[in-house]
This record gives sequence, C-alpha cells and structure tokens, in this order.
Amino acid sequence: MTRIRTIKPDFFLSEDTGSLTVNARLLYVALWCQVDRAGRGQYRRTALMAHTMPFEMNRFDKCWDELVSKGHVRMYEVEGKKFFDIPTFTEHQRPHKTERQSQIP
Repeated sequence: MTRIRTIKPDFFLSEDTGSLTVNARLLYVALWCQVDRAGRGQYRRTALMAHTMPFEMNRFDKCWDELVSKGHVRMYEVEGKKFFDIPTFTEHQRPHKTERQSQIP
C-alpha cells in the first residue's frame, strides 16, 4: 500500500544521500512511500519498479544496487520471501498514528 511521506529540508544537505546518484536518490525517496511504518517492505522487483520509477524502469536495478551497496537499503529473506528495510527510516519519518503496525517480519 502506498503511503504519503514527507521530505525534510536536511535531506538535500545530507552528504550521505548526496553521495548517491540523482536517480538513486529519487528511488530512495520513492521507497519511503512503499514501506510500512517500520520502514520495511516486500521486495517484489516488478511492482517496486512500477511504483517507484515508472518512467525510468530501465534504471531501477542499477539504482537499487547502489542503495543496497551503500547501506541505504538492506535485503533479507524470510520463509523464501524477499524483503527489504530502510535502516534509518524511523529516524527521519513519523508515520501517522493511525497507520497500522508492521506485518512484515
């Protein structure tokens, strides 16, 4: 389920995110709208491409790999299903109080 998130002005000044390519930064922010309140989501590549980079789908894999290699996104697997999380998500986002608790392991 897609969610509304906010971007703090500090995002644009962060050297950490500033080290990413512009397209990887765009994907990083778009992923915030795809994760739950704990910063976790199921990794379904085609669905993520369509929801986060619909006009740049050919760049998704390279941007994803960049985010993973620099630690902005972590991949993991539970019972044969692939998941990801954004380690610093809860430091930067304050999900709405009515957003339900994470159901993702």
